[in-house]
Amino acid sequence: MFGIHWLRGRILIEKQTSELTALAEVVSTTRRGARDVGTRHPGNAPDSFKIFNGLGKEMGQYTLT
Repeated sequence: MFGIHWLRGRILIEKQTSELTALAEVVSTTRRGARDVGTRHPGNAPDSFKIFNGLGKEMGQYTLT
């Protein structure tokens, strides 16, 4: 399980969880979901996201392009 924190700059916009077990899959799936998060937060769409493992350790921060 992974936690996903959607960010705009350094500001947290939304938190999600993923039941996927491979980090690469989570990154790919999360990138595809960026548009949906932006739709839920008009005018404040995310520009990056962080992924955390089940123990709360940050696994990486990824920029949306």
